[in-house]
Amino acid sequence: MSSIIGIYWIDGPRLLHECASVISKFMISVGNKDERLQYWHKTGKNWKDRIRPEVSDISLELRQNISEQDGLPIAEFGYRFSAWNGINSEFRVDISANLGNVSGIGSNNINLRFGDGWRKCVD
Repeated sequence: MSSIIGIYWIDGPRLLHECASVISKFMISVGNKDERLQYWHKTGKNWKDRIRPEVSDISLELRQNISEQDGLPIAEFGYRFSAWNGINSEFRVDISANLGNVSGIGSNNINLRFGDGWRKCVD
């Protein structure tokens, strides 16, 4: 069973580079806590596809949220982002974010999903 830690807020950044900046600061902050959280990789890709926690890298990975009905972008729902720490074990961590939401439906958020091995670190 995994554990999730998240931060949520209503008002947040709206522009792509502002959203990337928030994610960058978050990634750097958690990376300062544990070396296993310093390196991130594109989700669903080869672990060699590294994403640096810099605005320029994250901006390239942000995707506009889309409608489930027709697949078209919904600007007021903002952007989504996901990555993982490249560790295929109990110490895997996935990061996901939804930022730039100005629709009044849902929230802006960043979540970390921790593998079971992390429980040993806090028990």
